[in-house]
Amino acid sequence: MNTAAYNIASEDFFSGIYSREVLAKVACGEELAKYDYYESVFQHALNLAKSKKIEESVREFEKGEKRLSAEEKGSDLNAVLSDCLYPKKAYLYYKLKRMSLARLLTYKSIVTNEGLKISRGFNFLVFVQTQQYHNLARIFFAESNLKEGIRLSYRLIWFLLTKESAGVKYLDKIALPVEEEESQLRCAMTYQVLFELLGVLARMKNNVALYLKSLIIFLEELIQHFNVCNEREHTLKNFLIVFSGIDLQDRSRYINAANHFLQTSKDMFPNTERVIKLFY
Repeated sequence: MNTAAYNIASEDFFSGIYSREVLAKVACGEELAKYDYYESVFQHALNLAKSKKIEESVREFEKGEKRLSAEEKGSDLNAVLSDCLYPKKAYLYYKLKRMSLARLLTYKSIVTNEGLKISRGFNFLVFVQTQQYHNLARIFFAESNLKEGIRLSYRLIWFLLTKESAGVKYLDKIALPVEEEESQLRCAMTYQVLFELLGVLARMKNNVALYLKSLIIFLEELIQHFNVCNEREHTLKNFLIVFSGIDLQDRSRYINAANHFLQTSKDMFPNTERVIKLFY
């Protein structure tokens, strides 16, 4: 997750809510020690993959998976432990360009968290599922399946900002007990998905105007349905308004609006200026 100027800003914020809303309700004592072990081993394996130390990453995953296979199956704790593995090993497969396996493990994470939502009522896990759907969009982009990647990105953004179902399986409601935390998560994840999408559009060489027109139509509709409740959401809405004014034939209006936004906005998400200037 990106680091932000407000608290979602850090992994610690996300992990803190996960620990309170999920982990503390399914594990204690030795069970927590198990979780810490698997999270540590699989995170180390992930870090090795990110550092392009693929063989070492594979060995580390194998070590953790061998021990995980001996755990009691079918419990909520086992679901939590398994989900320490799925997204991280999916990244390894992504790096190896084994996209079908990356997609499979990503979807296993989504389904596993749906099971926990049903069995324990863990509403927070909809954000974990949203993250994994975003990873599916990344897989589409890596496969040059732009249409599906863009379509999924639009649906995730719509869901996050309107809290209405956008036709993505299992993403049907957002209802966290602490409204401020919910707002932080919704905004941060929207920026993540949108920044990735805008980066893809900025790198395109063909049909750029067509896809940007699609984006503008989507943003104009979204803006009408995004009801803001605080300064953070107000800044995000203004960011959307700026991008809805992109015109490849005459960029001056967009540049003027973007510069005004950068000079006057508060609570901007990190890398906002860099993303905005991709279209100068």
